[in-house]
Amino acid sequence: PKPTSPTKSCGLGIREDKIDFLVQDIWPTYPPEARKRNPVLFRALGNYFPFDKKRDAAIKIRSKNFHVDCEEAIRKAKEMLLRDGFDWFKKYSDVNNLSKTLNANIPERMQSDPVLHSVINNSISIPTYGIAASCLAEPHNTSQFMNEYLEYIWQWGGAEWAAKERETGELKKMFDKILVRAKELELDFDK
Repeated sequence: PKPTSPTKSCGLGIREDKIDFLVQDIWPTYPPEARKRNPVLFRALGNYFPFDKKRDAAIKIRSKNFHVDCEEAIRKAKEMLLRDGFDWFKKYSDVNNLSKTLNANIPERMQSDPVLHSVINNSISIPTYGIAASCLAEPHNTSQFMNEYLEYIWQWGGAEWAAKERETGELKKMFDKILVRAKELELDFDK
């Protein structure tokens, strides 16, 4: 994994090529060259998931105070990286930590607010990236995690999403695509 710099959002991003390989059939929106520049994990800062609300708040760069504002932004970014950011990179560059984080307490999380997560802030990406990370880090638990996500989908996406899943099996199909790709990596799900 390597740090990446997202283009439109302010935050920290990590690229994990093996996870991207597993989910590329689900999210084919970017051409391969562009995918290599996009983070797999992203922690939006500013008003979303700041480590420290005051320090990590969005900063306006004003024309008349350009140099002063830029110096302040650089100072705050450096402080954020030194106090919190590098630890975040270290923790989530480890696919074992990522799997444990995304797949922790699935039933409990699905009853609260699963859309908000400081590692991935996209409701459908949490289960798909969680399953991809599980395939790499703890393949023996992948089936259990898939079942938990599918069982609790009605709480996570509401009645409309649950009805759609019963009708189309969309999330199950996404999981199946991940498993097909995982077998290409010759991952052992029996250990």
